[in-house]
Amino acid sequence: MKIINKPDNLFELYKTLCEQQIPVSEYKHFINSFLELKARDRAIPLTGSFELTPLCNLDCKMCYVHLDSNQFDYRRLLSTEVWKSIIREAYESGMRRASITGGECLTYPGFDEIYLYLYSLGIAPAVLTNGLLVDESRINFFKRYPPKSIQITLYGSSDDAYEVVTGHRAFTTVYKHIKSIKDAGIPLHLTITPSFYMRDDIHQLLEKAHSTGVPYYINSCLKPPRENTGRIANDITTDQYIELYSHYNKLNNRATVTVDFKSLPEQNRVGIPKTGLRCGAGSSAFAIMHDGNMCPCFSLRSMMAKPTEIGFKAAWKKINAFAVNYRTPEECNGCIYYHSCLSCAALHENAPSDGHCDPRICERTKKLVAAGVVPYPEIPEE
Repeated sequence: MKIINKPDNLFELYKTLCEQQIPVSEYKHFINSFLELKARDRAIPLTGSFELTPLCNLDCKMCYVHLDSNQFDYRRLLSTEVWKSIIREAYESGMRRASITGGECLTYPGFDEIYLYLYSLGIAPAVLTNGLLVDESRINFFKRYPPKSIQITLYGSSDDAYEVVTGHRAFTTVYKHIKSIKDAGIPLHLTITPSFYMRDDIHQLLEKAHSTGVPYYINSCLKPPRENTGRIANDITTDQYIELYSHYNKLNNRATVTVDFKSLPEQNRVGIPKTGLRCGAGSSAFAIMHDGNMCPCFSLRSMMAKPTEIGFKAAWKKINAFAVNYRTPEECNGCIYYHSCLSCAALHENAPSDGHCDPRICERTKKLVAAGVVPYPEIPEE
């Protein structure tokens, strides 16, 4: 049952949920969606992501952020006090959700202090980690101060596979920690970011993730590495993604219904706004890089502002104006594949022609639709 009318406040939302007999277990979803939409409408920075460090105890060949000790001196890391100051200003501006990431965020010397500071503000952070440092001591910490969730990215189904991708034989340790986190009852989910380097292991990795009994997801693409990393993305092919998504559906007992690629409808332009990011980046969410720069998200860095120099509110105002006025590719305006497309604005910025979408992304989306691994587009009535 759907909620047809958009409520003006939480009281109206609750009344509607009761009237439509929505299960209490689903209330959280509707409340979060309501808060997200209100935040976007009012340009409130509801969600913040904090990249504490570019340093990591792994060395993934395709990582978009990781710098090694030859590329970055740890003494250039923002201090704990600076991070707490940014967080305080963000909280005063409306932030109520936060995630902590890196590099490997657990290598940052002041992780505990920053985590507990967020906790003192009533924010249970999400922690994005490779899982290598989530040992018994760290698990006891998280049991005492539960995170919103722990997200662990998996890079292989064995120590050998891990070494190919990350340079370290870390699988056995990470897999052990996943089991311990699950047994401790700490919210946990796994992600898999496919890459060229794990191509021979990717299906085994998917099955290994499934065997944990922990929710797991496949990221739709690699983030373009930052120039100072000296790395390249080396994504897998569209056909390999199709095989992977199909395998995921099979493992999770989901139907995969294919259609003839040649029968797919063409784009149909109807009244989609020509400006504004399609996601919440810059309208309800922000990201702070390890150097203190704010951007809409870590993938979209064509606009940045520095809250440590001009203050959080002024930096957010700049980022929000950028997001609201962001020019979307002309071909995306009204395209019936708009909600089937897995791409983001950051990927289209590398298009051959400014102001246009990358045709390779359009072709990829139609192939995924034909393969039945993303939703078939809703064709508007005449």
